[in-house]
Amino acid sequence: MDLALFFRVLWRFKVIVLLGLSLAFALAFLSYVKVDVDNGFKLTYRENAQWESLSTLFVTDPSFTLGSTSDGRASDPDAAAAAIQRMLNLTALYMQLATSDQVLVMMAREAPIDGIVQTFPITSTGDSRGDPLPMMTFSAISATPERAHRLARRHIKAFQTYIRNDQNRVGVAPNKRVRVEVVRQPQVPTLLVPRKKTRPIIVFLTVAIATFGLAFILENLRPRVRAVPDQQSARRPKPPRRRAS
Repeated sequence: MDLALFFRVLWRFKVIVLLGLSLAFALAFLSYVKVDVDNGFKLTYRENAQWESLSTLFVTDPSFTLGSTSDGRASDPDAAAAAIQRMLNLTALYMQLATSDQVLVMMAREAPIDGIVQTFPITSTGDSRGDPLPMMTFSAISATPERAHRLARRHIKAFQTYIRNDQNRVGVAPNKRVRVEVVRQPQVPTLLVPRKKTRPIIVFLTVAIATFGLAFILENLRPRVRAVPDQQSARRPKPPRRRAS
């Protein structure tokens, strides 16, 4: 590609190129940001990033003690194993209930759910190959770090309230109630998915390429004409000058 010719054509149609590039910048900007003039001049992103705040909950009961090898009700190892298995089963059940309609409705009563709430199991090795633990991870995802952190706290509060209301409804004695304890409060949110810039880049390149293409089309339709001397005239000798008398 002849860069000298390329830039020479662009410079010849510099007004069209300048207008085209200005339009490319404007359209790329508007594809990335939305301008709201109804409620004053306000700029908002068309696509949001995703921030995630994680917290950890522990499912246990009053008879379970971390420093004991039994469940507190009997020294029989089978009884202790049965109690631990019961907590594991409850953990699997609670992970489903934590994102149930009842819990989400309780959250929506306080404020709109501006994000996604999820739950994940926790194993001894941190992956699917480890043994399950009576613990679960709560994940709250939203468009900003502040929203993700608030959503995480609201999710925990709503779920604990849901469990407590259900225990009160069936009349479970306080010393026999399953507890869902927060062992790790909602953490500082981390960026999960950054805001995408693919669309504005594509828009800018499309308009810019179309502008350059228009400049070359006009160059071909209106080529610069240069004067070329007649070959026969160039070969014909010039008559000698006459001296002035």
